[in-house]
Amino acid sequence: MKRIKKRQLIVGGLLATLVILAGATSTYAFAGNFGLNTDQREALEVALTNGDYDSWKGLMESQISQENFTKAQEQYKNRSQMKANRDAIEKTLEAGDYNAWKTAIAGTPMADKMADIDEATFKKMAEAHKLMKAGDKDSARAIFDELKDAGVLPTMGIGKGPDGGFGKGMHRGGMRFGF
Repeated sequence: MKRIKKRQLIVGGLLATLVILAGATSTYAFAGNFGLNTDQREALEVALTNGDYDSWKGLMESQISQENFTKAQEQYKNRSQMKANRDAIEKTLEAGDYNAWKTAIAGTPMADKMADIDEATFKKMAEAHKLMKAGDKDSARAIFDELKDAGVLPTMGIGKGPDGGFGKGMHRGGMRFGF
């Protein structure tokens, strides 16, 4: 009985590790995390699209390492803070409050990239956010494209994801400004 329980714990632990790593890797692989190169990311996408479990499993197994587990664990531990940051940032966009937005992005991974955004650019971002929330994704995308083309908005995190970077997609917070 003790031997079976130990085996179940080991197998369960390995499966849990694989699920956590697979979820983190599949979510972040398209952003280049966990060491997947372009060909591997494309193969992963094809495997997921075609429902090819064996190919997906082979790609995922190649990413299982202590380093990647540590990264996934750190991201898992930080998820509540990341959600709180996203929620605070979203509220500032909805309110159109530039000063509160500057405070909300401070300390986030995108703080340095967003530091040069002035109030006029923020107002356009807030307008695009409201359009997106109202379901007018084309108008929101046009504003974001204008800001990216003008070089005043970082492109990282925008235009990514299953719906072109809008909506909830794989990111539960629904925001895709890269924070």
